[in-house]
Amino acid sequence: GSYGTWCDIAYRGLLADYREIFRTHSKTEPVLSRANRTDFS
Repeated sequence: GSYGTWCDIAYRGLLADYREIFRTHSKTEPVLSRANRTDFS
């Protein structure tokens, strides 16, 4: 339905925003990966 389409559009928008954030601030990626690894190990 229209709600599913709206969710899909919003979801893609969020993914695009996060991709842009990580591309412009790529130095935060190793920090996040390191934190996640220590949390789960």
